[in-house]
Amino acid sequence: MASMQNTNERLTLLKEILNLGEEVETAFQNAIQQDFKDRESYDIPDKDLDDYFVYQFLHNALSHARSAVLLAENNFPKQLWLIARTTLEGWFYFKSFINKRSLRATDSIASKWRSYHIFQLYQLERKYEGESAAIQMLTDLEDRIGTDIVGLAEKQFDFNKEKHKWHKRPTLKALIEVDGDPVLLRFYESVYSPFSQVQHWDPVTVIATKIDPNPAVGVIFHNILRIILYINEFYELKLDDELNDLYQRFLPELLNESQNVAD
Repeated sequence: MASMQNTNERLTLLKEILNLGEEVETAFQNAIQQDFKDRESYDIPDKDLDDYFVYQFLHNALSHARSAVLLAENNFPKQLWLIARTTLEGWFYFKSFINKRSLRATDSIASKWRSYHIFQLYQLERKYEGESAAIQMLTDLEDRIGTDIVGLAEKQFDFNKEKHKWHKRPTLKALIEVDGDPVLLRFYESVYSPFSQVQHWDPVTVIATKIDPNPAVGVIFHNILRIILYINEFYELKLDDELNDLYQRFLPELLNESQNVAD
């Protein structure tokens, strides 16, 4: 059973990391001198694509965390587990992005993300308007953003095949194994799989009347912390002291994470 004191402590930390994350988001946008709000991925040129990817993952992680705070405060632990699962998956992708950022823009996971967006648009148009309309949509898109970006999407994904995984791995676990970080695999096995029981309507989890919110709050905090630690360092935002303070306060909670899930 969850300790209310531990839940309150973690929730306090989560609120603090949210506030700091919003500060990081503002500092990051000032550093790159870009406003990506409401811009589609296919409108982003190669030179700005990595920054766009970082912005979207940070912005959405913070948005999920705000929802998590409301759920935790109002005693919705199952729904909290769903958000924890989503943010953890986002961290797995973001970690893969970090590992490969030095690659050519066209080889990066950010590039595959943009290409998959174009693939999705094509498939939606073909499904609801037909093949001719989908082809015309691609032609119009080429006129708007250039043939290189559309051509890369067609090279990275088979547009005649209705479904693909955007990260080009058969499973999320396979993506993690390619990363080679044993910590990611431990997170996948100890918390991602239990969180997925809610996602997949596991009968024991669905019927359960008591679910510990602590692991979910801790994992959400961890994911945001790791993302903003990277952003702070890569973009030289100079928020080291604030981040280190939160990390040191959270470290005892992180070390107990696997045990909390097992209980």
